[in-house]
Parts: sequence; C-alpha cells; structure tokens
Amino acid sequence: MNTVRQAKNVNLPLILTIILAVVLVSSFAANVFAATANLSWTAPTTYANGTPITKLGGYRVYTGTTSGSYSENVDVGNVTSYTVNSLNASTTYYFAVTAYDATGDVSGYSNQASYTTPAATPTPTTYAITASAGSGGSITPSGSVAISQGLSQSFSIAPSSGYQIAGVTVDGTSVGAVSSYTFSNVTANHTIAATFAANATPSYTVTASAYANGSISPSGATTVASGGSKTYTITPAAGYVVSVVKVDGVSVGAVTSYTFSDVTANHTIAVSFMASSTKSYTITATAYANGKISPSGTTTVASGKSQTYTITPASGYKVSALKIDGVSTSQVTSYTFSDVTANHTIAVSFVK
Repeated sequence: MNTVRQAKNVNLPLILTIILAVVLVSSFAANVFAATANLSWTAPTTYANGTPITKLGGYRVYTGTTSGSYSENVDVGNVTSYTVNSLNASTTYYFAVTAYDATGDVSGYSNQASYTTPAATPTPTTYAITASAGSGGSITPSGSVAISQGLSQSFSIAPSSGYQIAGVTVDGTSVGAVSSYTFSNVTANHTIAATFAANATPSYTVTASAYANGSISPSGATTVASGGSKTYTITPAAGYVVSVVKVDGVSVGAVTSYTFSDVTANHTIAVSFMASSTKSYTITATAYANGKISPSGTTTVASGKSQTYTITPASGYKVSALKIDGVSTSQVTSYTFSDVTANHTIAVSFVK
C-alpha cells in the first residue's frame, strides 16, 4: 500500500502483548540461534469520530531495534495475532501495529511493545563411544552410545557360562581383564571392546615329601588335572620300613603305595620311616558264638616280640576249631605268637 491515508482518523485502541519466546540452539559448537515473539492485539470497532468500522481491511506489524523506529513491517491480514520469527539473541526488539480499512485509510501506530531475547545457550557437543563384545560374553550398553561433552559413561562386561574375560581394550589399548570400565569427562570419541575365552580345565597340586631313610615318587609338587588320578610309590632305605603315611595330615597306615583318585582339591602326602627292628605288626583276634578270646580285636605287636591269646568256651561248650592265619591248628585254649615279623590272624569257633 503506497498511499497512507488517515483522513478518517481510525480510532485503534490496540493492545500489544508478548506471549512467548522460544530459543532454538544447534548441537554444534557454533551457535545457531532463533527466537520468536508472539504478538496479539484487540481489534478497533470505531473511527476516531465515533463512526463504526464496518469494513476493516487488516493490520500491518512493525519491528525494529530502536524505540519508535521500525526497520521492517509486514501486512498480516485481518487477524489479531502474529508471530515474529528469526530474532537474534540478546537483542531488544520494539513492535507496533497499524490497522487499515477496506478503502485504504490507515490508523496511527498502536502502543509500542518491547521484548529482549535471551542469550543463546549452546547444546553441549556430543561424542560417540562404540562398545563391542566378542563371542562368549557381553558388554552393556553395547553399540554406539552418545555422550555429552564432560559427562561420564560406565560399561559392564560379563562372560557367558563356561567363559572368562580374556581382555578389554579402550581405544585399542589393553586395560586388562576388567569386568567394568568408566569413561570420565568425555571430550572425544572412544571405543571399548571385550574378548572372552573358554574356561581352562582347572588343575590342583599334590605335594609329596619323605623324611630321612626313604623316598616317595614322584616327590615335590605335582600338578593334577581336575578329576584326574595320581599314584605315589614309597620306598624305604635298606634296613628301614615305612613308619606312617599321612595324607592331608591324616594317617593312612604304613602303606608303600597310595593313589589320589578324582582329584578336586590340593593335597599333601608325607611319609616317615623307621629302622626295621622297631617295626610293629598287627594280630587280629576273632571269637565266634559261645565263647571268647582275649585279647580280642586288633593288637599291635613290636617286631620280634610275642603275644599270647587265651580262649575261653562258654559253659557247656568246647573249642571246635582254631585257625591261625586261616590254617587250622590244635584245638587248644591258649596260643602264643612268638618272634612276630608279620601281621597275623587268629580265629576260634565253639561247639557243644
């Protein structure tokens, strides 16, 4: 509209209101800012002389950065609100509105409204941490994880059943077989990768030792796979015999061989020796029904010594059979083992 006519002196009681400003900021280091101002006003109903306005044509909105001076204007049509876009940050803007009727008459400016846009606030720069896991386990979170600059991100590494963590690398450098890792104060892109390995078959140690006057084979520490077996041979020196063999600190007798079977823990085996003249032997005595033998059970006898047994039938009974080391002998009521140099048994039965 090139010609401005105000002959009718349009009476425009315009009210200008700033409703909202929206700040948009880019995700890059360089700020991209755009604010908006929403304007609204009340439509005039009469000219200045009181004559009713029957054909209002529309409105023109004026914008400037100096009070009372407007560098831009736009015809917004016959509406009572308008949004001014693309306003710069940290700038004070001034607004006014004029009205025009169908014949081209234009009112004076409305009251002036002002609005100062806020400062631009950039969104923090974001970086990507790419997490990956090989077969046999997982890393959480996985894939590409977006992290804002300056923040931290933790990752958890877990092996699957039957596997263990083989190693973790961060940006291609090993950080060990760790189960978690945290990136702190992130200022760059990163990678984290986990690898896994199948669990190795566990093994255990059997430690064998022999005191003076004899040997055990194998000696020292021997590694045995879980579930495996290991046999030890014990050899006294000339003139000596095995005194005692202890497995995990508990005696298993004066044996010359011992086997660990189905090994599932660490063990020890230790053997001691004594001169053969001091060796002891056992005599096991058994009495069947209707009588007794004394002493009964197992008796220890030093090598070369003697041991006498007394046999007593019950009332009305007599000795039926007497067996020494499983061989029948005279049906006596007393028996003596002399110069004992071996283990023996004695068993007696009775009859009416």
